[in-house]
Amino acid sequence: MLPLRGHSMHPTVRDGDRVVLRAARAGELREGTIAACFHPGLLVLHRIIKREGSDFIFDGDNATFPQRVPQAMVLGIAEARIPSGTGVPEALEVIPWERLSPTGRSKWRAIASRLFHTIRSALAFR
Repeated sequence: MLPLRGHSMHPTVRDGDRVVLRAARAGELREGTIAACFHPGLLVLHRIIKREGSDFIFDGDNATFPQRVPQAMVLGIAEARIPSGTGVPEALEVIPWERLSPTGRSKWRAIASRLFHTIRSALAFR
């Protein structure tokens, strides 16, 4: 679960909302998909607006600063949005950002999968 700050994805995702991420399966990263990626020093949740070779062009719904992101820097796609103030637990497991570095991509997939299944069970997503 990723807590969000900022207005770049407004009105789709609002400041204070939380997003459940999951690892993307082959072919799911395409135009229109909302995904999380590393972009110099930041973890960003934006929409894929175009694919160029093995790179993706990301931009916010309320932003005009497209970013080129290599496929290896894409962490996962948004599975669900939890609006702020809904009373859903803030986090079921705290994951330090250091464990989510691009060099630990295989670890990220294992962590993301475990976290997704934990959240899915707790919230009874079906």
